[in-house]
Amino acid sequence: MRKKLCWIHNLALDNLASMAYSLGMKTLPALLLLGFGCYLYRHNEIPKEISTPVESLILSTTESSQQSSNPMMPLKSELLLNPISLSNKCKYVSIVEWRETPGEDNTKLSDNGIEYIDKLCNLAVDMFPQFIKANNVHVTKSLNGYSHKLSLMPGSIKDHGTDYRNLNDLSFRFKNKKAPVKYIWGYTLEDEKISFIHNCVLSDPQFFKDIMIHEIFHSISMYSGSYRTWNNEEQMAEKFVKYVMERS
Repeated sequence: MRKKLCWIHNLALDNLASMAYSLGMKTLPALLLLGFGCYLYRHNEIPKEISTPVESLILSTTESSQQSSNPMMPLKSELLLNPISLSNKCKYVSIVEWRETPGEDNTKLSDNGIEYIDKLCNLAVDMFPQFIKANNVHVTKSLNGYSHKLSLMPGSIKDHGTDYRNLNDLSFRFKNKKAPVKYIWGYTLEDEKISFIHNCVLSDPQFFKDIMIHEIFHSISMYSGSYRTWNNEEQMAEKFVKYVMERS
């Protein structure tokens, strides 16, 4: 008879997740926990009711050790098989992660969703030079080579946004955020050239437009170097959103 580690059969999913979180995935107990899980996974002995969560936990932890040291960056399993390139002034911008918000069909990957994102990105890039000129800021770097990555995922704290690896997973993926806000709707990293955005692309298109324009502003501002001239980058982003909304 094959050896079974029966104690894990009685672990509820929430208990398993909380154990891993509280241990930080780095201590010896955490490694032992994952080791037992890996044993069951390799021997096909994980109970059906927790097999998917345990498998996900094991695989994502393994991936994170092999990729960027920044836990905010998408894991290999979270990336689209083929990044989606946008057009025109955003031709070097690509969507690399697209995860729908559970229960909201309008957040699923779709041609209409991609078209809307493409439209918003080009709108922001097109209006940025006008905006900085109106605010007496001189930028010498052309936006012709502007490149960036976009990552969409659930963000609402009422609808899976705080789940593991989602936008308000403040226990792990976004625990190192520097934004002085309690919850995140969008977040941009300068060095990695990527923006993480709450996926409400067609379920709440007006709110998505607000978030998207805001984060694209940050990315263009960082790319052009103009953010170094603002006294308050966040305030200027909000001002830019208002500027675009009034003209589109």
